[in-house]
Formats: sequence, C-alpha cells, structure tokens
Amino acid sequence: MEERILRFISALRASGVRISLAESADGLRAVRAAGVGDRDRFRVSLRAALIKEHRGLAIFDRLFPVFFDHAAVPSLPDLASDLSPQEAGLLAEALRQFSESLRRTFERLLRGEPLSDEELQRLGRAVGLQQVDDLRYRE
Repeated sequence: MEERILRFISALRASGVRISLAESADGLRAVRAAGVGDRDRFRVSLRAALIKEHRGLAIFDRLFPVFFDHAAVPSLPDLASDLSPQEAGLLAEALRQFSESLRRTFERLLRGEPLSDEELQRLGRAVGLQQVDDLRYRE
C-alpha cells in the first residue's frame, strides 16, 4: 500500500500539487493511524495530510479513485468465449503476422537502420504511447 500511496503522491506532484517530503511522511503516518479499512476515513486522512492549498483539492479528488478504487478500472471482456473457431483462427493468424512484423522491425533497429515516420507511429501505438498522458500509465 505504501508503494501505491507514493505513486499517488508522485501523480499529485506531476499534476502541479506542491507536496513536501515532510507532508509525504505525514501522509504515510496518517494512513497508518487511520488504517485503510474504512475507505472514506482513509481518503480524508490522506487528503488532510497532503493537501495544503485549495486548488489541490480538486486534483486530489480526481486522482484518488484512479489509484484507490478498484471499480474505476473496467474489466476486460472475455473475447475468446465470443469467437467462432474460424474467427479464433483468423485472430491467431493476425497475431502471428503482427509478431513477425514486430520481429523484423526490431532486427532493423538492431542493425541501425532508420524507421520511417509511419513505422515509428505504428510502433508507438503498439507499445501504448498514446496512453502516455494517462497518469495510471505514467510510470
């Protein structure tokens, strides 16, 4: 839990909330004292220890569920149960081709060959570069 709280504090700082090292330590002590069993008590004690300026309240309230609400993360659908055998075969072939294309791209990079802008964009999408602004994926 301490690791998650420290990541949360980092996200707050990245969003412009000023939190000193002493305030971070206060936040950890507050959580130890209040516990995590009562979610509201946990949230209020952490907020009281970390947020000293009014503008930080909205940022705290926006980020808190991202780090501490399990319901905020949508579950992934079970795609395999919805696929026919033919569709599953097509998906397997597409994944094989994707894997082969990715292997060739990495071989080119290892040989020092430059990639085109289109190839770089495709590679960026493949590794989730479009999520770089989402604080949940920042690290």
